[in-house]
Amino acid sequence: MKPELIGSVSIYVIYALVAARARILAFGALIVAALVTSWAWYMAFAIGSLFYMLRLNRRPMPDWAGPLLLLAGLSLGGMGMWTSEGSPTALFATVLQALHLRDDGASFLMYSIAAGLLVAGLMHTARARALLSGTIPQWLGRTSFGLYIIHGPILDFFMRWLAKQVQPAHWDMIWFFGLFASLSLFGGWLMTIVADEPTLRLLKHIRLPEGWKRRAALRSA
Repeated sequence: MKPELIGSVSIYVIYALVAARARILAFGALIVAALVTSWAWYMAFAIGSLFYMLRLNRRPMPDWAGPLLLLAGLSLGGMGMWTSEGSPTALFATVLQALHLRDDGASFLMYSIAAGLLVAGLMHTARARALLSGTIPQWLGRTSFGLYIIHGPILDFFMRWLAKQVQPAHWDMIWFFGLFASLSLFGGWLMTIVADEPTLRLLKHIRLPEGWKRRAALRSA
């Protein structure tokens, strides 16, 4: 949970201390920091924040941009699975090394950039937006944070213990995975209604001092 905490706090700090016009530069600096350190996962936080800002600004994109971004994301994400010598991942690591950046997280950097391209493609593809507006995708989106929080403990504790007790064979992994998915979905929904959403409702009732509000309004102008 340490990366998630640090990444989330860094986004809050940027929004609190950096003027709106300079936030893109701040998020760009966060991406560079992810490249030059071993904390490659922080790139995802900056990319997500940039997409959020672009969505608020409602900058138009041509119709072909969405499918092109999806194709680029899928292609780049697939390349990240090749780690042998001469593979795209190895070449990417060589480029990073030539730029005096860290190359030990080349695969993760490729996955982060690919995920960002996929999100951007989904945001700018009409059919994808319509598909994600359905009941099941909306429910998964609502419970995604709770699912993220609970799936780790279920896997690390209960499922590992169960695997030692049952010792599932090859084909048994089908029902084993089904059990894990079912428990995770139920646990994610439970975390959402018991912890996540009540906490958000509570935070909405916390009033900031008027001076803080005025400074925040000026920074957002």
